Amino acid sequence: MGLMSQALIDALIAGKTRACIMEWTMAGTTRRYSKDGIAAPSYPYPQSVLSFGGESGNVLSLLSGRNLADDTRHVTLFEQNGDITKIIFGEDAEKVVGSSVVLKLMAEDVDEENWFTWYTGEVADYGRDGPGRWTLTLQPPYADQLSSRIKTPILTPYDFPDADDAVKNKSCPLIWGIHDSLNTGRDGLLTALSVDTVNDYFLPSHGRTQAAGSTYNVWDDGTLKTVTTHYTIENITRGGRVYTVIAFLSTPTGPVTFDIEGMTDDGTGSGATLTNIAEQLKFLLANWVFDEVTDTSGYTIPADGPVEENSFDLVASFLSRSGDNSSRYLTGDETAESLINDILSKKNLFGYWTNLGKFALAHCDWFVDDIYDSALPWFSFGQRGVGQDLGYQFLTSRRYDEISAKHLYSSSDGDFLEQLRVIDPDAGLGSKLDLNLFWSKASE
Repeated sequence: MGLMSQALIDALIAGKTRACIMEWTMAGTTRRYSKDGIAAPSYPYPQSVLSFGGESGNVLSLLSGRNLADDTRHVTLFEQNGDITKIIFGEDAEKVVGSSVVLKLMAEDVDEENWFTWYTGEVADYGRDGPGRWTLTLQPPYADQLSSRIKTPILTPYDFPDADDAVKNKSCPLIWGIHDSLNTGRDGLLTALSVDTVNDYFLPSHGRTQAAGSTYNVWDDGTLKTVTTHYTIENITRGGRVYTVIAFLSTPTGPVTFDIEGMTDDGTGSGATLTNIAEQLKFLLANWVFDEVTDTSGYTIPADGPVEENSFDLVASFLSRSGDNSSRYLTGDETAESLINDILSKKNLFGYWTNLGKFALAHCDWFVDDIYDSALPWFSFGQRGVGQDLGYQFLTSRRYDEISAKHLYSSSDGDFLEQLRVIDPDAGLGSKLDLNLFWSKASE
């Protein structure tokens, strides 16, 4: 998750000269700038950065501790000899928005591969705010996709020319978890969409889904029907996308309702049904928000993608202790951000962008007892006495020379530590920018 290297920690403890730098990559060229007054040691980087956008240098943003908030940052540059203006108005001007920016902490005699990345983002906007001054507005690399509709297919007339008129151009539903009408009248919890009036196809969901129990339960106008006698379950491909359909052997007379188990952990419809909300959200983000899956039997969580998989797996394990089960029927019209915020608020979770620009998940209770240390934004937490629970403050700019807490989860140890301590060797210098905090076990 981008922890600070031991080489950098050793250099900071030894009092080596250190500096924060900005790497700005555009059109294949990477430019480096250091903060005005603290030029990078032994490197000729222009001292052009006036502000890194908040002296606390926080890795994540929290909104009421439970909702996703954008993690925008404003970096202010003072140009030398018009160099920034030449970039903004140069031949690559149209590539400024969307260009990559990485903020790093370096130290003297520390190899570049051991520098610490404390923010990863892209330029979302820019503007001149004074003579020779430019401000770049940064955001996480995939943040824009959270404000868009989740990427379920549209039921177009091209793919479904014989669909009922009420269905044409609707968003395709996506189903997660178990939907069973056993306790609500036993006549089908969900209604299928009539996508082919010629072949009598009725659609429950995009992708390949599971049956509820050992078989699908399907009703025609409230009357339970029998599989193979009245209908079959098929996976059809339209426009390169796979759908689950109920194929009736004769035209049904009324609304078609059904019980169903949704997406599986392998996407084939034959694996384990995904009922854990953290696992559901992980696959949803990777395949319907940050990417667009077509045949769900091939969906994956790319290691180099924007989903920090380990954090989701830890939350899933945490929730499974209480037998947490979740089911959702997505119409396909939801924005990713509204859906995520709804899930986070109801399940006492929060989502955030890591320092490497990946989207991660954590449980709010961990900030009382169980803290996932490799994703922890150390410098956003409030002081507590040794042995007390670790409290936290939102976007604080204060700095502490020592923070101690009990019952912290260590990903490297795979267990909960009795006590963990955070120490800032440079706290006495009064600098709040250089992020010189590191983890150490209390016994060390």
